Amino acid sequence: MLGVNIVTDKSFGDIDPTYDYSASTTGAIFAWYAGGRYYFSDNFAAMAEVGYGIAWLTLGVSLKF
Repeated sequence: MLGVNIVTDKSFGDIDPTYDYSASTTGAIFAWYAGGRYYFSDNFAAMAEVGYGIAWLTLGVSLKF
């Protein structure tokens, strides 16, 4: 998975009217993963993925319609 992360922030003070802050950054993000499925029947399977990204391990059920 490849993507771009764009962040912009701006804040100002209520108590101190001279306080003014802004920042922005942009960067590339990436993730990798590998997984597999084991079909118990023609329509029902268990699946697992291992990798780097949102989670280190993903487990689930796969249904084939």
